[in-house]
Amino acid sequence: MATARGRFVFGGDLAGGAEKWSCGIATEPPTELAVEDRQAWIDAAAQFVKDELFTGGFASNFGNATTYNTASWFGYDADGNQVERWDASGSGWHGAGGFSTNMPTEVAVCDSLLTPFAGRRGRGRIYLGGLSTGVLAASGRLDATKAQDLANAVSGLCEDINGIAGGVHAMVYSAADGDLKHITNVQVGDVFDSQRRRRFSLFEARYSSPVS
Repeated sequence: MATARGRFVFGGDLAGGAEKWSCGIATEPPTELAVEDRQAWIDAAAQFVKDELFTGGFASNFGNATTYNTASWFGYDADGNQVERWDASGSGWHGAGGFSTNMPTEVAVCDSLLTPFAGRRGRGRIYLGGLSTGVLAASGRLDATKAQDLANAVSGLCEDINGIAGGVHAMVYSAADGDLKHITNVQVGDVFDSQRRRRFSLFEARYSSPVS
C-alpha cells in the first residue's frame, strides 16, 4: 500500500549507554520526494537535530552522559503498517551533551506541538530527556530562559524540516481522526515531566545505616 504518513525519529544514549532516549515527529508522506532524494532528506533532518540541540553552548542543556546518534524516518500506510524506512548515513551528525552533571534519566521536558485545531486531536508532544542540572532554576523548576531556548530549538527544528526540499513537513498526527495537521507553535512549561521509569538496566549502589 502507498505511504500515508511518516514519522521522523531521533535519539541516542543516556547514562553512558545504559539507557536510550528517542523523540518522534510526524510528517507528511513523501509524495513529492523522489526515491533517489530520500537519503538526502533524512541526512539533512539528522543534521538539523544536531544543529538545533547539540551544537555550541546549547549542548550544555544536556548532560555529558547524553549522546545523539540515531535518526530515521518511517513511512506507514493507511492501516498503520510500516512500509518504508530511511536511516541517516555516516556519523558527522552525531552529537553529545556538554554539561558535566546530569539530571536523573527519567526526568524530561515536554515540548507541546500545537496546531490551529483545538483539543487533543490538534496537539502532539515530544519529551526531551538527558538534561543537565544547568537547566534548573533555584525553585527546582525549569529555568525560564532555558524553557524558551528549548521551545525555540524545537520550533526551529520543525522549520528546518519544513525547509528541506520534497514537501515532507513536520506535522501532528491524530489516530482519532487519521488526519495530519501543520504545527504552528511549540510550547514548553517550566515543570519537569517524568517518562517511564528508566532504571531497570542501571546498576544501583546501596547505602545503609543500622538502627540500634
